[in-house]
Amino acid sequence: MKKTYCGLLLLSWLFVSCTQKPAPAEENKPTQASAPLEQPPVEQPQEPATSRTKAIVLDSYSEFPEEVEGCSCYFSRNKEEFESGKYIYMNNYANLAFVSIGGQQVRFECIDKSDSVKTDAPYRDASGKYELRAIVKKSSPNGEEVFKNEGLLLVKDLKTGAFSEIPFVGECGC
Repeated sequence: MKKTYCGLLLLSWLFVSCTQKPAPAEENKPTQASAPLEQPPVEQPQEPATSRTKAIVLDSYSEFPEEVEGCSCYFSRNKEEFESGKYIYMNNYANLAFVSIGGQQVRFECIDKSDSVKTDAPYRDASGKYELRAIVKKSSPNGEEVFKNEGLLLVKDLKTGAFSEIPFVGECGC
């Protein structure tokens, strides 16, 4: 019985010693010999991503890429640029589209291979940095096998989140 009593007393003492509260605040004060504690930096609230990102600017160009031959779509910012042969978008009616960003022509491939003939199919460049869509809002016949189009180009920088919606006018046809 004495062993049981001593065992219970020892277990109680271990339990109490393991669950003791920290020492009072006076004992935790730094001494003159110890270095002062550094306070963690206060985080400043960050601006939402949309206010930090710049819009993507598409350059005009007039040379058709080699891959764009025959049936195609070619769009400009406005009627004047279209009539003067300055384009911001071209596709080959198959699975390739082209724009110029920062003076560099960027080649895009259709992501959805099953329906690449649709103009609003998503396209992505080879590096995976940009995504592109051409959304036709208004289309009307403009001769045999040619349609006049108006709509929006949606361009997104997948790395930075920059995004642009650019109105366009242009044609699709053979």
